[in-house]
Amino acid sequence: MAAINVQNDIDMHQFQILNWVCQVLSADPTSPKQGQVYFNSTSNRWRVFNGSTWDEYATAAELAADLSGKVDKVEGKQLSTEDFTTALKTKLDGIAAGAEVNVSSFTGTIEGDGSKTVFTFNHGLGKAGMVQVKDSSGGQVWVANSCTATQVSVTFGTAPASGVTYTVHVVG
Repeated sequence: MAAINVQNDIDMHQFQILNWVCQVLSADPTSPKQGQVYFNSTSNRWRVFNGSTWDEYATAAELAADLSGKVDKVEGKQLSTEDFTTALKTKLDGIAAGAEVNVSSFTGTIEGDGSKTVFTFNHGLGKAGMVQVKDSSGGQVWVANSCTATQVSVTFGTAPASGVTYTVHVVG
């Protein structure tokens, strides 16, 4: 039977096409149109042109195999299994927001006397840390100075005036 060359859309008026067979090709057609469908005889899969690339559809057996490993949702749970104990969950719930592991801190005070420019503290943290110095109004003066595993040394370019207080905070 010879093919009928149709040069326009066919409106089926919601009637069925019975015993329809899709075009079978071994490679993608050239110059496809968005929505064009064919059956690829090499991969044995339907292919549809999405306007820029060809999408290939999985077989029913492949879909069933992929879905066989899914986990069903259990009503009332965010996860379908509890993979950790209630004791561990309770412990996790007790950790404050923003908490950090194994962080120690030291706070010291510097009282200006108008002549001294270097102040040294033994902090006993056992490791070097970040140094933050603030004036009495709470304004940050700087965030870096000399800090070893046992001591912090704060050096001012000009001696703090008498009665001026600074707070030194070391986090390690």
